[in-house]
Amino acid sequence: MEFNPLHLRQQLADHGSQWADQNAAASVLEETKSTLKSQIALKFLPDAGSAAKAEIMAEATKEYIDHIKSMVEARRLANRARAQYDSDRAYIELLRSQESTARAMMNLDNFNPTQVRKDRQ
Repeated sequence: MEFNPLHLRQQLADHGSQWADQNAAASVLEETKSTLKSQIALKFLPDAGSAAKAEIMAEATKEYIDHIKSMVEARRLANRARAQYDSDRAYIELLRSQESTARAMMNLDNFNPTQVRKDRQ
């Protein structure tokens, strides 16, 4: 793969944006979990007799279970996007290190030990 800093920067930015979007989507589902459970439980409250029983009934509904499944899937996608972003960052750091090593090797190739001895005298 050719070292193209502009391409790498754009790829990192794109993957960072994907991660941010997917993280936000997962967070919305996580933050609305209790609200949804409460809304469903309110429907059961008159027949349930207690708030605790209404909540248990709410947790057993298809609507709530589907929400939990969506929430878990959204978090999985956000985690994968984060892994891709982190992988891009690690790759860029490895390239930076490789380039630094190459520069150091070039300096060693141009190194003249006799010149150092003359400079010290």
